[in-house]
Amino acid sequence: MTWELYRWVWVLQSPLSVGMMPSGSLNRCRLYVPARTLWGAITAEISRRSDCDFPDYKRIGNEVLEDIRFTFLFPAKKLGQNWKAWLPRYLDNKGLCWLMEDSNTDLKTFIPDHVFRSKLLYTRPGTAIDPDSDSAEESSLHETEYVQMYWHSNDEENKKEHCQVGMIGYIFVRSGSQHANSVREIDNLLIGGDTRYGFGSLIRLDISEETNVFGNNIDLSKENPVVISSIILGQATTTKSMKGDLEAFAGWDNTSDSGLQNFATFWMPGSSIVSDKDNLNHWIIEPGGFWKDFCAEDQKIQ
Repeated sequence: MTWELYRWVWVLQSPLSVGMMPSGSLNRCRLYVPARTLWGAITAEISRRSDCDFPDYKRIGNEVLEDIRFTFLFPAKKLGQNWKAWLPRYLDNKGLCWLMEDSNTDLKTFIPDHVFRSKLLYTRPGTAIDPDSDSAEESSLHETEYVQMYWHSNDEENKKEHCQVGMIGYIFVRSGSQHANSVREIDNLLIGGDTRYGFGSLIRLDISEETNVFGNNIDLSKENPVVISSIILGQATTTKSMKGDLEAFAGWDNTSDSGLQNFATFWMPGSSIVSDKDNLNHWIIEPGGFWKDFCAEDQKIQ
């Protein structure tokens, strides 16, 4: 079994909101697009382009889940002619920070999470309308965070650049997959919340075949693709000692009795295993884009 690996470069055409746990009246936003969210958007796009009278979302979604694996899309900035992604990493005594890819060996270039969020996010106020009075409903005032289309900078010279916000990630396509061509041809996506109001529009700038994932070695010969990395760049499960942060995660199935499925806790992007001497670990990318640590000697790359 073999896989083909591609690097995707997207750019925001409208503000993007991929929600996370709120804080009071503030609806917070992630700075990245999770693999499961990307899978849903890709499934919808392929289904709508099919020849069926009504898109078969469930069947196509299961096929995409089996034959295509996604990494997260991380925010990116154009430097010269190249787009570079910013990647999360938990640092000792500093917490969650962001480093540009290819600079992970120089941890002095990190940006703390709260500073990095200020470079990408803005908020929009909103309120519910009381249908009886046609006015703002009491206690419904709130704000929603969005990733804006341009990087914010306090530097007067950089302000003039109006540097667009990009998103970079990778896709693993099973060789011979019936959806291989379809997924490579997609050049426009709607992702996240409020897409009916024009938000979450991404345009693909480039797709190219690659031999690594954000500079990390890979193995494409296994049943599931494998990434060798000191940090996780997705939602991961492991029984080893970790440093980083956990979050609860669940999918929804409106056809089931409870509606809730696959509830579990996952280590967040940027977390790392602290017990291994070589600081490199092998991670399987499972259906849905979830990362899973494994130690089987016969599966490790020599």
